[in-house]
Amino acid sequence: MHLEVKNGPSSDLLDWDDDWCWERKVIDVNVGVFDHSEIMFIQKVYWLRIMSIHPMSSYIVQPNKEPMNLLIKKGW
Repeated sequence: MHLEVKNGPSSDLLDWDDDWCWERKVIDVNVGVFDHSEIMFIQKVYWLRIMSIHPMSSYIVQPNKEPMNLLIKKGW
């Protein structure tokens, strides 16, 4: 059996391809009486869209990492 993860597009990204954001997008599994609780899909990247009415400075904080500064422009 193939298990596949997909990250659905927002309505304005109809041709979305999310292959780049998963460590492994498809995992083959033998179905039976075995415990498969160790199966994990790891998202390694994400896409962040920000809409601002004026330019601004900001930052993102991720677990166990230093803050990353952002210079946000007006608009999308």
